[in-house]
Amino acid sequence: MRRPRLLLAVVLLAVLASLGGLGATFPEVVALPLAEWADALQAWVVRNRATSPVFGLVFRPLASLAGGGVGLGVVLLERLGWAGVIAAAAGLALVAAGWRVALVVVAALAGIGLIGAWDDAMLTLSLTAVAVLASVA
Repeated sequence: MRRPRLLLAVVLLAVLASLGGLGATFPEVVALPLAEWADALQAWVVRNRATSPVFGLVFRPLASLAGGGVGLGVVLLERLGWAGVIAAAAGLALVAAGWRVALVVVAALAGIGLIGAWDDAMLTLSLTAVAVLASVA
């Protein structure tokens, strides 16, 4: 019973807002200057990345660790080869979701190879794996 009332309230608010002359664009008075903040942060990073200990002691080592993980992932995927990657992905899909999903995985990965995007896809897979491992750790 609550959902029809909620829907009616949303529709009523939308009609009232459109009739009330609130305008088509969001009011600038309440908008946050996120673009300006991001630009200021970027300028600070560019000015201080060579001298700030935040970069030298924190971000550079993390970037090196992540870059090494991505490189290792790419090497492992290259050693596995395209057939091994497709077989491993299909096997995981078969165990997790059944033969239909495994068939879709094979078709999708074969399509990636056929359009010439295999290397980029393996780099993306490696980046994603490192990001997932970093977020879980």
